[in-house]
Amino acid sequence: MSSLVANLRLSQSQWTALKPVLITLAVALFCGWAVATEQARLAIAGGMLFALIAAGSVTPRLMIVVLLGILCFLGDFRRFITITYPHSGQDPILLVPPLVVGLMVASLVATKSLRFDSTLSKWVVALLILMTLQILNPAQGGMSVGIAGALFTIVPVCWFWLGQIYATEEMLNKLVLVALPVIAVLAGILGLYQVFVGFLPFEQEWIDTEGYSSLWVASDVVRPFSWFTAASEYAGFLMMSIVALWAMVSTRKRLDLLPIVAFLVVALFLIGSRGPIVKVLALVPLVWAITSRSAASWVPRLVLAVVITLGAAGYSLSAVSSMEMESGAADVLVGRNADGLLNPMDAETSTVGKHGDMMERGFLSGFSTPLGLGLGSTTPAAKKFGGNRRSSEFDYTNLILSLGLMGMVIYGGILLLVGWNAF
Repeated sequence: MSSLVANLRLSQSQWTALKPVLITLAVALFCGWAVATEQARLAIAGGMLFALIAAGSVTPRLMIVVLLGILCFLGDFRRFITITYPHSGQDPILLVPPLVVGLMVASLVATKSLRFDSTLSKWVVALLILMTLQILNPAQGGMSVGIAGALFTIVPVCWFWLGQIYATEEMLNKLVLVALPVIAVLAGILGLYQVFVGFLPFEQEWIDTEGYSSLWVASDVVRPFSWFTAASEYAGFLMMSIVALWAMVSTRKRLDLLPIVAFLVVALFLIGSRGPIVKVLALVPLVWAITSRSAASWVPRLVLAVVITLGAAGYSLSAVSSMEMESGAADVLVGRNADGLLNPMDAETSTVGKHGDMMERGFLSGFSTPLGLGLGSTTPAAKKFGGNRRSSEFDYTNLILSLGLMGMVIYGGILLLVGWNAF
């Protein structure tokens, strides 16, 4: 018997060759069971998980790239399959990206690959510990709110560890100079199509049945969201793309990227959200100013860049505000942005005062509610699971609302460290 057992033992190379076969078989059985029990979305989630694991078997970096692509297209993908496979509010597809991130981080922990040799990494650990404790905070309305809130807060922070281990300069160059321009341009094209032509049938159905209130700019005008989950996510992606590509123009003289940057600015402007535009107007001069090799020239370059940027923005806004667009939606979106940006202190056309008040209340909550309101209190999880939702519409002050005074200190310290390291 012992000799038989010995013969059945697999060598390391045999196990490595057999593992993909076993994983494929397990996923096939799972998907078959899900289809047989009429749980098609669960089968789709299983297929996505298998694709990511297959990519990870080649290299973890390929898995990360595939996962980033899935996150970009997840909104329209879910809207499209809802036509055939509706869901009751609990969509297993949404659990795939967090599960993959969690498995990758768990693997790094198991193999002792995580590094804690920097001050920033230690602060991130402190933040994760505080977030985990805040899952138990009863003020948010229940444990389910905290657990679901972890998907919106803890999982994104875990990307820090993936970046620490896997983000090489070669990988980042390919992401920024190859993948990002292609995805951003395609996203912008679809966004402009939604403004000037209209939404695709499955997108319109989602708007009619599940659209949220801030999606509407007017009674008959809806913000474009491209293929993203929400218009705010689309705007954030375009903003990130503009700044990243502009950095390549400034540091590497990649003038061929300038037309793409200009196109993305137009697409961002036609979302009808002024906050991302203000951030771009602030970041573009800053990025150009600090690309100088001499730190002594940063301030004069920044002053010059700000003057040019504000002058160009003011002239452009005045010009477009008097233009008549062929599309009624475009006309409303352009008018809304132009009026708000040209008259930032006018409460009739701008929400600067309202957002400022919300941020102030969020910041002061660190002192009035020093123990915080719970991890899920500022996420969609609170609304979905009957909790007490609060929001200041700004990441830092939302973290203060959720985590309290310690969150203010720890997250504020992380922001300072990231800024210092970046400079």
